[in-house]
Amino acid sequence: MRAVLKLNAILIPIIFIITCYSGQGIKLDNNYLTVDMAHYSLSLRNKKQGNLLKGWYINRIGGESEIVNINKKNELFGFELSFQIFQILDENLKQKSISEIADIYRQNEINGMIELGVNKGKYNLSKDINSGNCVIQNKTFYTMRYATFTEQILNYGNLYIHIPNNKNFIFIAHHAETGPNQRYSKNPKLKYKEEFEKLLENIKIKNNI
Repeated sequence: MRAVLKLNAILIPIIFIITCYSGQGIKLDNNYLTVDMAHYSLSLRNKKQGNLLKGWYINRIGGESEIVNINKKNELFGFELSFQIFQILDENLKQKSISEIADIYRQNEINGMIELGVNKGKYNLSKDINSGNCVIQNKTFYTMRYATFTEQILNYGNLYIHIPNNKNFIFIAHHAETGPNQRYSKNPKLKYKEEFEKLLENIKIKNNI
């Protein structure tokens, strides 16, 4: 699939793309502290110059979408921190404001989850999908918080979207935590929210590409 966001085209959402690549990869240690991709770089350092995610596993899928998937699992729970880009080649889309492009992408994600998941009976989608924005290290992120669930499994997802001023691509960060469906909460206490936000602080976007 070509990583191009078109105004009137439905892309497979990042939630589905990342799921295809989920699983173990290279185990992170204090010698693996930087992820450098064509359009962005990511520092994994903590305050003590060690690895913030030591013991997790990383898959650098790369390709046009520059997908990086960092995961950790046990018998009951799965945790994923994922990053990728979509190039914007549609000139009509570039004429829109950054916030409008973010809204189009978020709605595309919702439509995709309904079409590829809910309508096919794979899971249910929470009704209280929350969209907003925040500024992290002088970068504006457009956010979407949601949950998908079956009778047995509950998945909380956080989507963060950043679009550089040149509008050449969309940078996407996604945080998911999956486990047994014990009880849905509108304000869940996610175990690795702090680590995800720290990674967002460490992201460097290469605007000149």
